[in-house]
Amino acid sequence: MLTAIVVGVALGPQALGGGSGISLPASIVTGLASGREAREFLLYWLSLGLVVAVIGLIFALLRSGYGLALTAIRDNENRVKALGYNTAMYKTFAYVVAGTMAGLAGALNANLNSFVSPNALAWTQSGILLAMVILGGVGRLYGAPIGAATRSCSRCWCSRRNSLPGCRPSWVPTSSATTSPHRTRST
Repeated sequence: MLTAIVVGVALGPQALGGGSGISLPASIVTGLASGREAREFLLYWLSLGLVVAVIGLIFALLRSGYGLALTAIRDNENRVKALGYNTAMYKTFAYVVAGTMAGLAGALNANLNSFVSPNALAWTQSGILLAMVILGGVGRLYGAPIGAATRSCSRCWCSRRNSLPGCRPSWVPTSSATTSPHRTRST
């Protein structure tokens, strides 16, 4: 429901591109690198470096006193409150850290695609992200990266196997009148 409201608000103002989305200014896009391949190469290594840095920072954060307090809050918030900790402050800081990482990912995505669309707020995107976390393991530091790699590799494998832009098994009919599950695909 909240996603539908946000998408509705994002589709409204023409200053944000309305339903069509908005492109990044050319100066930002060409300022990174001269060509698309060079920009993608630069953004790949920048993204990889940021992923390693963020995972390292989160690992250190979870091993600190703050991380131990968050673990205690997760396990038994009432007990932590009884010990005199301000649990709302700890949870707010965790929210800020998560929001900062999401903003960083969004900025990298916008630079890679040179375009921001309201489709990025669709419920399917949330479902894909949730599936990545579940695939990798909920509650684990390495869960989301493993889930993302699993999804990317399986999508690539399915696309190459079926010679299609999306992941569609070869037995799924493109037209129910002309294709059966036992029909082989011609190339």
